[in-house]
Amino acid sequence: MPLRGLGYWFALPKLSLLLFMILSLGVQAYAVNTLTITKSPFESGYGHGCDDAGITDFSDRYINQPGKGPSFHTEEFMRGYDTGYNAMICN
Repeated sequence: MPLRGLGYWFALPKLSLLLFMILSLGVQAYAVNTLTITKSPFESGYGHGCDDAGITDFSDRYINQPGKGPSFHTEEFMRGYDTGYNAMICN
């Protein structure tokens, strides 16, 4: 099978638009993934603690879900969780 130049692939307007869109989406997805700002374990725990403080049914709380308990998290996460939980309970 002979190799075809770019001119061949961009000869059809609909095909060239489709290729452009696919390439653009790939570049955008890569850019979003590389620029994603991640939270520290403390910040993540704090957010979950704040959320859980407002949930009255213990079984619905994040920390009580299978695979989400204290033994599955770092000490830093749990410090954040406790801080966030207590901040919401005291307010």
